[in-house]
Amino acid sequence: MPTVVLLVLAFAFLGLATTASAQTPGAFRACDPSGQELPRLSLLSIQTGHLPPGKSTCLGLTLQRGEFIRISIDTDAGFLRARILSPGHNPLQVTWIWSFFPSLPLVIEAPESGLYVVELSVPSRVPFKEVPTYKVQMLDRQPAAARAAHGKNVRRDSRVAWLRDFAQRVRSIAPSDTDFGDLEFLREVLHGTRVVLLGEGDHGGGSDVLAKTRLTKFLHERMGFDVVAFEAGIHSTTAAWRALQTESDPRDALLKGVFGILGRSAQAESLIQYLFARARTVRPLEVAGFDSQFTGTAAKTLLPELQEFLSKRGISSPFTDSQAMPTRALAGTIEGQFAQDRSTLPSLAEQAQAVEALHATALEIERRAPDREGAFWAQVLRSTAVQIALLLDNLRSNSNREYVSGRDRQMAENLNWLVNTRYTGRKVIVWAHTSHVMRNPETTSHGRVAGYSMGHGVWQALGNESFAIGLTSYNGTTHWLTQPDGYDQDVIPGQHSLSEFETMMDAAGHQMAFVNLRAARARGDWLGGRFVASALYLMPEEAEWSKALDALFFIRTQEPRRRAR
Repeated sequence: MPTVVLLVLAFAFLGLATTASAQTPGAFRACDPSGQELPRLSLLSIQTGHLPPGKSTCLGLTLQRGEFIRISIDTDAGFLRARILSPGHNPLQVTWIWSFFPSLPLVIEAPESGLYVVELSVPSRVPFKEVPTYKVQMLDRQPAAARAAHGKNVRRDSRVAWLRDFAQRVRSIAPSDTDFGDLEFLREVLHGTRVVLLGEGDHGGGSDVLAKTRLTKFLHERMGFDVVAFEAGIHSTTAAWRALQTESDPRDALLKGVFGILGRSAQAESLIQYLFARARTVRPLEVAGFDSQFTGTAAKTLLPELQEFLSKRGISSPFTDSQAMPTRALAGTIEGQFAQDRSTLPSLAEQAQAVEALHATALEIERRAPDREGAFWAQVLRSTAVQIALLLDNLRSNSNREYVSGRDRQMAENLNWLVNTRYTGRKVIVWAHTSHVMRNPETTSHGRVAGYSMGHGVWQALGNESFAIGLTSYNGTTHWLTQPDGYDQDVIPGQHSLSEFETMMDAAGHQMAFVNLRAARARGDWLGGRFVASALYLMPEEAEWSKALDALFFIRTQEPRRRAR
């Protein structure tokens, strides 16, 4: 199963490997399919082999125009890139195959007849020592006539007609489009809502950032929402908020709090400028965060700021002593020392001592400083205590489920504290991955593995006063900014044997649209039951999505995030 910590480490490596050679497709050695007899793929065979870094291999298959194939690729170590090349050797589709993360198949309807090539390659610079073993298997092959019939059946599907009539069309996702007439329907949909949670199925979607920015502007300007809470450190985002009000570089200001996968994207420019401009008005859109993790450039200031606060208020705590074990454990965790060198990990007794000191200091702050600033620091320290325990336990034992569910539980506690204590009576917009904003985690396979979701904790506290929206796409591309520039992932339609929500939305002629799952469930419509959607990690799954999300926001073609210049 996927491990979030390993995933973060892998992406961190890719973010560091940004030399000229790593930023271009030249980091991969393309296979040469000409002048050789390639191993052939078929429904009856499985192709396996080893692929060291810097190497590639080709597999062939002959297709007739209109034929449909679906190919599964697995690796037991690290990651590799899989592409399908046309008879003219032009890349038609790319997907990334991870040993520790759900991987998309290659799925294609042949645009012409001829010899197609499946190319597997491992970049020359990888953080994994093992030589990957790959396995390639064709899962499905349909002749052109059957595929054409399938397309006709989708278009005739009564659910497509339903979506054509009842999905709420959205004109634009451009943040510069301030004619909000196409979003006015949200006034009724979100009536009585205190928290709107905006998800995204993949952190590499640039169109998602644009859509969420326009939705955020509408919610702020037309519906009275005046706090935006990011999937970012609860402490660091307060530094970002101060900087947005006082400093001159808005992007650097926001990056004090948020992850670079958002803050460094070109598509976030409109959001950043909007927050910056509004921060200096009588009705700002205040920035907050709810993550227990240490994020942004301001993470390193947590300890000195805590020490300054304790000294100013005359509060006794082990954290005023830089040589005390709790202080050293906190500093080492924030700086990433223990992840880089596990031999320096505190003992279990020392870890327990640090966690207890954080809780005790939080109680002492509440007793000695019963004001807004004191309440903030008490919550930060309780959140930090959980994060230290989760992270150090994970480094010792790779207890990934415990880390994932524990982080989501603390994010729920932090967000509920923001809504019910720090911002009492105010309305909050939440930016996070859909895996965090959804509720009833047992609804999806990912949720069952994770065991808990932040959105579930928010739902338990607020019920119908919260509204969770997942964003999803039919086709296009995504790109994580922590990866070199050539590492894109295609959004692959038609992966499932059943008609997917995204395919039906495309057949219904939608470019952008909002589908209210909460209302559909209340009416007993088909969207209130089981259907296939790719709302999580671009992977299709049949589920009762209306139990996990209140709405789906459909963007037909996803544009990848690109780094701001």
